[in-house]
Amino acid sequence: VMFHVHGSRLLESSGNLFAGCLCAPSSMTPTPFQVVPVLEDATVLSVVLSIAYDIQLDVEHESFEVLRDAVSALKKYDMLSPELLSPSMPFARRLLAYAPRYDIELYTLAAEHNAEALAVATSAYLLSYSLPTLQDELAERMGVHYLCRLLKLQVERLLGLRHLLCNVPPLDLTDTCITDQRKARRAWAF
Repeated sequence: VMFHVHGSRLLESSGNLFAGCLCAPSSMTPTPFQVVPVLEDATVLSVVLSIAYDIQLDVEHESFEVLRDAVSALKKYDMLSPELLSPSMPFARRLLAYAPRYDIELYTLAAEHNAEALAVATSAYLLSYSLPTLQDELAERMGVHYLCRLLKLQVERLLGLRHLLCNVPPLDLTDTCITDQRKARRAWAF
């Protein structure tokens, strides 16, 4: 697949000459037509180019894997800004739409790119995540800071549950049923 794009637009949006694929423009000579081979597939590159041109691409139909790979490509081409992964941006909102199904993967992606707002928004879907199932590869990719935050979230969730269960609901003590209520309190505590 061939994409016809403006080199000046790519140079403007990329901080590393599109991963070194483009030459720095010379003020003396016009930029000739240039073919630049890239490793990304067409769907991923389409997402990257839509961001470079600041146009709304219909990412509604893109899979999580395509969007994840687009984030990696954006980083490769030095086009990934913190604002792009902010939950208020359409691209990040589309990623968040996958949070119920790809919760730990999205949290890891946010951690890898230090996208705190995206990680916080995703963490709401990790409340029921079983930590023993966390793969070592994902833990390494998310790094110590975000792994600790995930562990803290889980511990606080368990402490909150314990607090709710250990606090006996208030009972109205009367002389006639005080023995039954003491039994009920003991049963509630266990």
